[in-house]
Amino acid sequence: MSYFDECMSEIKFTEDGFDRFYACTRGIPLYINSFYNVMDSSQIYDLETVKNTFFTNMEQILIIWIKVWSSLNDNEKNIVKNLADEESLTWSELLDKTNVSRATFNKYLTNLKDKGIVAYENQKYSIEDKMFRTWLNHEKEVYGIYPL
Repeated sequence: MSYFDECMSEIKFTEDGFDRFYACTRGIPLYINSFYNVMDSSQIYDLETVKNTFFTNMEQILIIWIKVWSSLNDNEKNIVKNLADEESLTWSELLDKTNVSRATFNKYLTNLKDKGIVAYENQKYSIEDKMFRTWLNHEKEVYGIYPL
């Protein structure tokens, strides 16, 4: 029995709604459970309803990332903000956007990779988690700045 059948049997989806839900949660139980907690069993979730539910309840669903964000220092946040502004950056491009030495930059970048916040692929760095990136970009769009 799948995790969805086991834990979410009373939540009903259309096919495109489930596809969107799965794309948002990536099958990660923490995200599934957080999202599930804000869903209504009397509703049938299609693509738009899943999107609306996510954006309406984003802070509750992403509470773990909000806590992680608040634990970062200003230099780490600066690196993440630069990656949120761009899809991905090389090491040199990212360093050029910061105001720290190479050694300090490497330390913070390594910390972010170790925490699972930053990924390195094809010689570029990016934000690892799409939901985290979505939250950051949403905060900037709504409030004009990234979270403090």
